[in-house]
Amino acid sequence: QNPAVVRFRFDPIFLPDSTTDLEGSNGFVKFGIQMMPGLPLGSTIENKAAIYFDFNAPIITNTVVHTLVEPTVCKNDMTTDSITACEPILWIDGQLYDSSTSVPMFTLQDASGCDSVVNLNFTLAEIDPSVDLVDVTLMALEENAAYQWVDCDDNFKHIAGATSRSYTPPIPDGYFGVIISKNACQDTSECTRLVFILAELLLENDLKIFPNPTDGKFSIELEAAQSIKRIQLYDLYGKKVLDQLVNEKKQVSLVLDIGRGIYLLEVETSNGQRINTKMVKK
Repeated sequence: QNPAVVRFRFDPIFLPDSTTDLEGSNGFVKFGIQMMPGLPLGSTIENKAAIYFDFNAPIITNTVVHTLVEPTVCKNDMTTDSITACEPILWIDGQLYDSSTSVPMFTLQDASGCDSVVNLNFTLAEIDPSVDLVDVTLMALEENAAYQWVDCDDNFKHIAGATSRSYTPPIPDGYFGVIISKNACQDTSECTRLVFILAELLLENDLKIFPNPTDGKFSIELEAAQSIKRIQLYDLYGKKVLDQLVNEKKQVSLVLDIGRGIYLLEVETSNGQRINTKMVKK
């Protein structure tokens, strides 16, 4: 009778009443209808139904509204998540990455149901805090960074103007390190001990060490007007292996249980002057 109306008849149909069998009293109709061709985008289609039981008045359902929109076309999108960090990261896939990688991928789904693949490009920006010592010049091994040299003997106080990759102390005597900053990361080197060693140092010719090389038992003699007040010994890494006060003697005999190698000996005289030389443990 009406071309815009679809009728379904269930004759006969016997449904139990809802008070007796609530689930059995329900029924549904599933159907599909093709739209008229040529409907413009934005058109709305409204539908509702009237349910008749016997000769009773119909039960009218709610009105359902469909709006015509541009169909969603999914694209095979792939994006790269580039991350540079100083420490390991926890990524969107729930995995912890503690080294540089460009392998991991993860698929995300947007509200329209389309997939998007994300590729992780992670760079772990590690800093090499190592320092080389060439003669009396300290050189940081990490290149293309920002540097701040510090005085480790003075609570890591920043040394004014010492912001280059290398640092040569005005007087090559002290305990120095460097703070290195790069890619928003920062690390501090171990401290390096420098001991003043110059062949022309006053009184050096008056300082005698015998035997040298030594097997660990040796004597130190000062052939000058001053006497020996303090003796300090460092290995080539700047580690102090001996620090001994002496009651202002001209000659001191020592026995040291130390490993083989070259050591830096510093003798402080009674008038506060320091004499530096090398000693070899065979």
